[in-house]
Amino acid sequence: METHGIDDVAWVVGQWDTYRTLSRGWADWVIVVDADEVVYHPFLLTRLAQCARDGARILKCDGYHMIADHFPTTRGQIYEEITTGVRDFFWCHKPCIFSPDVELQFAPGRHHLKEASAPVTETDIKLLHYRFLGEDYCRARSARNLARMSARNIKRKYHKPNRPDSEGPYSLHWYLQQRALAREVVAP
Repeated sequence: METHGIDDVAWVVGQWDTYRTLSRGWADWVIVVDADEVVYHPFLLTRLAQCARDGARILKCDGYHMIADHFPTTRGQIYEEITTGVRDFFWCHKPCIFSPDVELQFAPGRHHLKEASAPVTETDIKLLHYRFLGEDYCRARSARNLARMSARNIKRKYHKPNRPDSEGPYSLHWYLQQRALAREVVAP
């Protein structure tokens, strides 16, 4: 996909419909998350099968920002090493698992649905967002993301959390405050 920086609108408008051609007719579920997000349940396949038996077609996960003082060092799963986080209202409304036969359209950023052909079901499945993995990592990531922002994202102010002077949600300042509030999210 040819892009000109990080562009939330380009993804939703230009690439979104590929889920239909890639999953319909053979997949049980479609899971749409970013590279730093993990869908977690200790018995995920069993839980998804139960949701399907119950007739659920769009699943809303319980969202958390995972908080760490350092980048993970394990060779295992990231959720085995970094188990603490803070619940986030914005991420708790992210319907990221759905049946491939539903019709839906996301708003830019893919956190909220603009329209859907089935009701959304809340679940105990967790969406773990691994963005805040130590102060050095957060600084470097924010600088890299800010440098890659498209003009459209800047115009919509989607770049603000990545600015070094930002004190708003999901900024470095926010992360430093949240470290004291982080609680166990995944049982070790």
